[in-house]
Amino acid sequence: MKPRYLTRTLLGVLAVFTLLAALISPIPAYAKTSGGHEPPPPKPPSNDFGSGGKPGSAGKPSGKSDGSSSAAAGSPAGPGTPRLLAARLSVDALEPRHSSLNLPEQVMFCPLSSPTFSLTACQQKSTIEEMITYIKGLDDASGVIYVDQNYSTGLVPPQPGLVFDQSTFTGAGPLLVTDLTMQGGIDYSLGTQTATKTVLNQPVTVQNFNALSKVSLDMFQFNVSGYVSGDPATAAVNVVSSNHVSLTDLFINETGTGSGLVVTQSNDLTLQRLSVLDSAGGTGVSISQTSKIQLDQVGSTSTSKTGYGAFFTNNSDTLTINNSQFNGNTNDGLFVLNQTGDISLNGVNAAGNTALGAAFLLNSGALTILNSDFDNNTKLIAE
Repeated sequence: MKPRYLTRTLLGVLAVFTLLAALISPIPAYAKTSGGHEPPPPKPPSNDFGSGGKPGSAGKPSGKSDGSSSAAAGSPAGPGTPRLLAARLSVDALEPRHSSLNLPEQVMFCPLSSPTFSLTACQQKSTIEEMITYIKGLDDASGVIYVDQNYSTGLVPPQPGLVFDQSTFTGAGPLLVTDLTMQGGIDYSLGTQTATKTVLNQPVTVQNFNALSKVSLDMFQFNVSGYVSGDPATAAVNVVSSNHVSLTDLFINETGTGSGLVVTQSNDLTLQRLSVLDSAGGTGVSISQTSKIQLDQVGSTSTSKTGYGAFFTNNSDTLTINNSQFNGNTNDGLFVLNQTGDISLNGVNAAGNTALGAAFLLNSGALTILNSDFDNNTKLIAE
């Protein structure tokens, strides 16, 4: 073979290999510019749960042009979605604004026992009373009762108020309820938690929940101006013979003849971000025959003739009060009698109280007071 034909053959083979290499190797994402520098990489997609929205906003659902979502099941619900409700919204990839939460009913119960945690497992009712009746018959009443921020008890609230009594639950389950929360301040049009408390013009009672149960009330304002025959107790919020009760982000405004909060014969009580005003009847916070009590960011004022800010008597185990105020009471700001466990006060302010004054503390355990002020009171007694 002549050299020139051999050269042509080799060049042809080389061209074929070059073409194959180009087809096999990945194409670069960006070509170099004339200056020899690559352009900046693309920005990551915004976390807007759709197209065209601001980061964190609901935006339009991605997928088909008819508005139906094509996201995979299990995608996260939008930010601000209430706890536990977010898991239910994730099924079928429903965003809050597209999850059919804009309903005439203002109360929804979502069970913890739902195997899919979907909205189809949740039950809707018009009133809290109807929802309590519904969950009483469940095999397992564990879950969350979501109440719209604009829920109304009506001009004449039903009596005897809201009563959560585990002894009246008729379900067949072995535990009946292990974790029950009533959550207020929900915006049903968006399915989000707001900073607005749901207003209830009626008392609420939690009673007879056993040691395996946990009950929580969160984001409510109780306005109670009187009581009628049949009310289980003369207090805006009552806790009786129950375990593991948590009251969080509540405002209790008691203008009748009763007290703001009364707790008796219970165990493991937590009060957090709780404000109580009792202006006519008894004590702001009254707790007796209860063990393991913790208050954090609690404010209580009673302006009635014999009103205490907080009254603790015949309690056992520890009493812990942090970052709380008991000011302007016509009796003691803080009264503790016959406490058999340790008392710890940290960041407690008791000022402008009359009668015995700032605090009366009588216990058989250790007493620790840190970072606390007791000003402009009649006297302070601690033993």
